[in-house]
Amino acid sequence: MIRQTVTALTQPAACALSIQWLVHPQLMPGARGLIAVEVLRDGETTNLSQLTPAESATLVLAGKCAWTGKADQFLGPGEGVFNPSGTLRGAHNGSEATVLLTVYGGCSGLEKAPVMRIEQPDSDGYGCPIALPADNCLTNFGDGLDTLGGCAGMGIRWLVTTETVGSQDLVLATSTFIVSGSHDLHRHERADEFFLVLSGAGEHVSEYGPTRLTAGDLAFIPAGEWHGFRTDPKIITRTVYGYLGAGSLDQAGYDLYDGGKQ
Repeated sequence: MIRQTVTALTQPAACALSIQWLVHPQLMPGARGLIAVEVLRDGETTNLSQLTPAESATLVLAGKCAWTGKADQFLGPGEGVFNPSGTLRGAHNGSEATVLLTVYGGCSGLEKAPVMRIEQPDSDGYGCPIALPADNCLTNFGDGLDTLGGCAGMGIRWLVTTETVGSQDLVLATSTFIVSGSHDLHRHERADEFFLVLSGAGEHVSEYGPTRLTAGDLAFIPAGEWHGFRTDPKIITRTVYGYLGAGSLDQAGYDLYDGGKQ
């Protein structure tokens, strides 16, 4: 497991970078995708572009922005867009800084996912919207993994999968761990996993012991590595997580570590 910290979330005033790569082959050789956090400051605009052959999912973590489409779509925290390969993507913000999390699948490096700037688009393909649910996580916090086992007090919301939006090489989801929630040691043989803590805190567990994660920390887990999580006592922890190199949990694979707990 490799831990990265999202500076734009932990120290927004001190964040001087417009883009921070969290998962990239130069940082994690062999990674099956890319993950970046981008900061748009007052009035900034990203170039309208196409990303080929990669697909991407962009989620607003903080602030507000307009996402370019047939008609600009206004996005706030927890809302975003899934862009299949070759569709148009771009954003601009208003009077406050916006923090965007973008996950790229279907590429192992930027040289394999060239960004093409579009001056006068002749395509009407702009991707499709995704959004976090607004319901109360304590009463309805998503699907569980009861049929697979290994979870207690953990709910999941699948945002980007083959089934929901047709993705092929990435999964984006949220997980909520209620008080005493945990996920036992498990692994995914055919996909990498990323796990970003948005609020709360807990311990990433592995065969080698625990690693503490707090809000703004991202854990990158290469395919085949045993891992799990347990939230701090009396704490609700919310995360964004997913897989690189697969379009679903079934494609990624799921094995429990002897059914035991770490």
